[in-house]
Amino acid sequence: MGVTSGWAVHEARRQIVGHASDGLGWRDFAAALLEIYTALIPVDAIVISSIDPHSGLMTNLTRTGIDDAHDDLFIHIELTQPDPITLTTLARTHDGVGILADHLTGDPRRNARVRDLLPHYDLAHEMRGVVRVRGQMWATVALYRGQGRRGFTADEAATLAALEEAVSFGVHSTLLCPPDNPGSLTTAGPAVLLVDESGRIVQATAAGTARLTDLGWDGRGHLPTPIYWPMTAARQAAAGHAVPTFAHTRLPSGAWVVVRAAALPTPDGGPRIVVSIEPASGEVVPDAAGHPATGRVLILTDRQHDVLALVARGHTNARIAFELGIAEGTVRKHMETILQTLGAGNRAEAAALWTSTARTRRG
Repeated sequence: MGVTSGWAVHEARRQIVGHASDGLGWRDFAAALLEIYTALIPVDAIVISSIDPHSGLMTNLTRTGIDDAHDDLFIHIELTQPDPITLTTLARTHDGVGILADHLTGDPRRNARVRDLLPHYDLAHEMRGVVRVRGQMWATVALYRGQGRRGFTADEAATLAALEEAVSFGVHSTLLCPPDNPGSLTTAGPAVLLVDESGRIVQATAAGTARLTDLGWDGRGHLPTPIYWPMTAARQAAAGHAVPTFAHTRLPSGAWVVVRAAALPTPDGGPRIVVSIEPASGEVVPDAAGHPATGRVLILTDRQHDVLALVARGHTNARIAFELGIAEGTVRKHMETILQTLGAGNRAEAAALWTSTARTRRG
């Protein structure tokens, strides 16, 4: 398969920004992302999730091609097994993308995901990317291909990396911006759940039951992801692993809560996990409202970015035309479109918007 065209990547960024600007919640935005990713990069399975940057735990999963039958194993491997492309590792890299096969040496079956997890789904290849907002990891995407399929390529990794900034704008718009009409918790009082070894709720306070409803749980299947991950991590912690056992998540009302889990000794020795869901204190989303990566800048064409980069350096239209090898009239037309797209009143304002966004990309 050939290299993904620059036009296709630009169109994908435009679509992502459009969805982010539509006032969607995170789940609907993630569902739209799933379609955009799979249109660009052929896959057999994909997982998109929001992340609590404070703990690194997943808080909301959207996926296809992979069910929840082996989530406990996935969490165990993710939190306790050595791996060359853990999410926290990728978050510290420039591109934020890793192809698992590129980082394996020797027998690939020494890797726990290759040996123990992927065969459950008849998958063989994995590529991961993280999404950062102001340097903090707030989301991730993992793409998979099955046995007998070709592995992921450097060009596909570059395509995934090229979408990060647009998705970052979407994360900011759909998840981190303060809601217009913030709601409150539906029931006051301590929200506590007692969960047995099978993940079944044994006891719950009234507020605990209300929080489950707030998170959209209908009483069937796994508990909601922001509860399930800390709860499962607490079992790993009880087994001696140094892992985080909490996660911040945002309720549909806009209120932020922190979920904490811990193993609870019982007289019969049976494993029990106690889970608390409390209003989040402190600054969960530092400086989110000031995120400079605006969607308006992201949907400019590559040539318009080139023009703005030279405007930001103080060049005249004539100098820009010379530098880019285009007519001065073409530069003027580009600037008219840029000002209209950005809603900027003049060249200086447009250049300031572009510069702040470029600084975020470098940061």
